[in-house]
Amino acid sequence: METRIENAYSYLEKATKDAYAAGENSISKKELYDQSVAKAYAGGEVQGKNQAERDGWIAEHFQPEAENLFAAQEQERKAKLNLELARIEVEKTRALLRLMELTR
Repeated sequence: METRIENAYSYLEKATKDAYAAGENSISKKELYDQSVAKAYAGGEVQGKNQAERDGWIAEHFQPEAENLFAAQEQERKAKLNLELARIEVEKTRALLRLMELTR
């Protein structure tokens, strides 16, 4: 049981660190994308008569940045899922420990 407790908390620690790193990466990619788009607007590069056309132009010209952003956001969601699974594992381990203590 001691090994299981150690493993559960190690998993939780790693998942917490991974979720933080993925969140920071996602924020960084979002800032990069937003800055690129803002720079294009400020430089008068964005073309289109209405918002839909401008959005289309941005999607076409900033596709690599958008793909990087979407990939970072997907990684962040996966990291958050792993963090929640780690929390569940810790709670399950705690419940088993309590059960063992009650049956002694």
